Amino acid sequence: MSVLFHHLPTPEIRALQSGWPDYNGQPAEIAISDGQGTPCRHCLSDTPENTGMLILSCRPLPSDQPYAEAGSIFLCANECAHVEPSTELPLILKTSPDYLIKGYGGNDRIVCGTGKVVTSE
Repeated sequence: MSVLFHHLPTPEIRALQSGWPDYNGQPAEIAISDGQGTPCRHCLSDTPENTGMLILSCRPLPSDQPYAEAGSIFLCANECAHVEPSTELPLILKTSPDYLIKGYGGNDRIVCGTGKVVTSE
């Protein structure tokens, strides 16, 4: 089984960065990044230290169904570059000692057995 890492869609991210409400209909919280542990789901890097970041609710799957979880995410407050989908491990998975990873299939359902905490080493 191959793994492909995707960023969140640029048009949706640009809307959120320009003030659109999050999945819960609320404005994003604005904070200043300390540069660690604040992974932007668009550029797939930690938000740079001393720059603005958004904290908001997101549901990245396209339709309501049992696996379409909503959760809090970070985004760079200003426009950031996206990275192309890749099998290479993105930067955000190299900057923390461990992460909770869940794999989703083409049908937007969690692939059984993929939910686990993994170390970045």
